Amino acid sequence: MIQTFLMFLAPAHEPAECAHNLGQMPSMATRVRRTSQTPGKPALQSRIAHWLAVVGNAAGFVVFLTGLLLVLRLAELLLS
Repeated sequence: MIQTFLMFLAPAHEPAECAHNLGQMPSMATRVRRTSQTPGKPALQSRIAHWLAVVGNAAGFVVFLTGLLLVLRLAELLLS
């Protein structure tokens, strides 16, 4: 769920060339890049999107470990 939210914050990519040649949709979800962006802006957006993805993945991992800890504590309580 966090990765889905972060996908909207990621910079847009150009559609795959093979998808245009074969008339098929690309296998990955992409957004069309706006042409009115300034030259320095995409690099900054790319770095920000990269770090947001890292933070989002770390937060998801922490939430997963917390849930696992709670389930293990509950199992320990019920089995003792």
